Amino acid sequence: MWRKLHFQPMAQKFCSSSLIYSRLAAGACLLVLCGGIPSLTFAQRKPFPSSSPDDSLVLEPFVTTGTRTSHRISKSPVRTELVTSQEMEHAGVRNLADTVELFPGIRVENNCQNCGTSEILMLGLEGRYTAVLFDGVPLFSGLAAVYGLDQIPAAFVDRIEVVKGGGSAIYGSGAVGGVVNVIGRNPTSSGGLFEFRHDSVKGQPTTQISGIVDDVSPNGDRSVTVYGQNSRVAPVDLNHDGYSDSPKRDLQVFGARINQRLGRGILRLDYNRTVEYRRGGNKFDLPDNLADISERIDTSRDAGIILWSAVVSPDFDYQVSGSFADIDRQTFYGGLFENSVTARLVPESSSGAGDNNQASIDRGYATYGQVAQDQFGFTKNRVYSLETQFNHRWSDHHTSFGLQYYRERIDDIVPVSTFVTGYPIAPDTAIGDNHGLYIQDDWPFAKTWELVLGLRGDKISELDKVVVSPRVNVKWVPGDDLTFRATFGTGFRAPQPFDEDLHIELIAGDRTKTIQTPDLKEEKSYSTLFSASWSPEAARGRMTLEMNGFYTHLGGTFTNSEIQTDPATGKVFRTRFNGPDAEVGGVELGFGALPMKNFRLDLGYVHQFARYKETVVLFDDGAGPVVSEKDFLETPKDYAVVQATYSDDAFANLSLSAVYTGPVKSINLRTGVLNEKTDDFLVWNATASRSFTLGSLPVVTISVGSKNLFDTRQKDLEAGVERDPYYLYGPRTPRTFFASMRLAF
Repeated sequence: MWRKLHFQPMAQKFCSSSLIYSRLAAGACLLVLCGGIPSLTFAQRKPFPSSSPDDSLVLEPFVTTGTRTSHRISKSPVRTELVTSQEMEHAGVRNLADTVELFPGIRVENNCQNCGTSEILMLGLEGRYTAVLFDGVPLFSGLAAVYGLDQIPAAFVDRIEVVKGGGSAIYGSGAVGGVVNVIGRNPTSSGGLFEFRHDSVKGQPTTQISGIVDDVSPNGDRSVTVYGQNSRVAPVDLNHDGYSDSPKRDLQVFGARINQRLGRGILRLDYNRTVEYRRGGNKFDLPDNLADISERIDTSRDAGIILWSAVVSPDFDYQVSGSFADIDRQTFYGGLFENSVTARLVPESSSGAGDNNQASIDRGYATYGQVAQDQFGFTKNRVYSLETQFNHRWSDHHTSFGLQYYRERIDDIVPVSTFVTGYPIAPDTAIGDNHGLYIQDDWPFAKTWELVLGLRGDKISELDKVVVSPRVNVKWVPGDDLTFRATFGTGFRAPQPFDEDLHIELIAGDRTKTIQTPDLKEEKSYSTLFSASWSPEAARGRMTLEMNGFYTHLGGTFTNSEIQTDPATGKVFRTRFNGPDAEVGGVELGFGALPMKNFRLDLGYVHQFARYKETVVLFDDGAGPVVSEKDFLETPKDYAVVQATYSDDAFANLSLSAVYTGPVKSINLRTGVLNEKTDDFLVWNATASRSFTLGSLPVVTISVGSKNLFDTRQKDLEAGVERDPYYLYGPRTPRTFFASMRLAF
């Protein structure tokens, strides 16, 4: 039997990683919207009909993620789902995590009571198999991804495009389960907005202030956008055990984007800075080292891009870009664990320990010496990306090809106790390079047929040979009301310098680090996806029925060993190696209708399976029973979304949604007990907004609503200092009431 990755026995385990909202850039694609209300389910999506009796005047939005080229959404050969900024506003979402969990087949899962790390699960696959892009650029590093979903404000996003199924043929490593592409604002007129929002989460306050200013030159050749946000989130203790079940968070985001037209090209400059303080545990009024449990992550991230795109002729255009992301992160993972404070064991240090906050370190030394020393850390993460893309139209073909270079460096200084006998000490350093080359041809070879062939090669520093990823997409439109799409592609996930499996953890008071074996190979995937979309002509675009079947085979999944001890040093560690194959598959059904003017109904349902080909060991402490399982944990077989929306600017915008999550399997690593069938959950959300225009004053929009209206929650949350903080399977957000005021000018 094999050892399952990241499920292991422990007395107390701590996550680590961080992130942020990155740059925004890439592509020159204009999104045209008329009307609008959330329609998160369908590829062939229509906005509300216009007031004109001729519905053909309603223009569909363009999408780019599926092929890296622009298509109207119903014409795209690759099935693409979309949510716009107006739809985000109507749904009352605050960040990327809130937005994507409305898509059928996508869940956002909270993985830790202490630090609140979350991940996107798409079509049964964990977050590590989904590529999160910013205007098509993969600047969301492994370190950034763990906390990043909460750090991308929805207010600064123009739209989010989702493509399910393997995307490695054009996006490289990690795009196995699908792609989430976050696309930034490109204003066409001057203006801006200011918004104040207050949330009450089980009585605990959350405040958020956002502002955006757009300045567009009279001739439209230049646009400048400046934005900022400040939010404060109080910790929440759901089971009244004195320990937080969601962390305290202070988040500040600032950024700017400049677009300048120069002749036949456009120059874009982007910069973004995010700073977050995040802490979970208890005794928030005391320093970290005096709490019984504290997971504290201070993150600052700077990211930017410079992009040049130009049209050489009607048949040829290109773009060249360079981007970076720079993360500095200070951490504390530990605490007293309800032990008494001992006498000083180590005198206060007289000089710096790396780039850590020296005052905090000294306070730790002076309070309880060795216990605190091992709980501070500092990590630097640098990501650089260079990319070119060329598009050539010839005959009936649209051929795209390009080069990509991606480099990531991690410098990890932990534990701090290494500085006691002689510092500074060289940090643990990992460097990863990826050279990618891709080509794609889009060929509508007949009136009703379209074929897209893609091929990509990646040379990654951690691997000895080039990884080749092909993809084939076929679209067939036998009639005006029926569209079929099919995709087959291979994908891969390469060993990264850092991801959530490779962090340092505290188990029974010992620091345990995961080390990759020298012969570790990439995970390989083979994905097949088939979809059918029917929009009856008699309904004039007001009804759509969709079916989507999917299957992915994973080869050589990354797996962690049990804890081992180095006999020479006494240090404990795990090794990471290629484990058993796995498979994920199922069917997704969707229905959307506009039964009357301004009212829309969307329904989505997913039935799926996710399992290993061999039994894996989930728990083995050497004393009690060994717990084994084939099915993926925290992965429901059934998942559904229902959303009803009403939009009338003269009256109000109303949204009511329900999200159903079926039972899952989940293991408690404190007790070593596998919960074979948890409760299922039905979560209701409601939002209402009304806009007011008072002469020449800014438009004022008042919104109120509730998330998880009936407070559906996991009943057996772990409690106390010895809790297993990863025994989580219920809804991510407890009952929350919110109100906001937005001024648009």
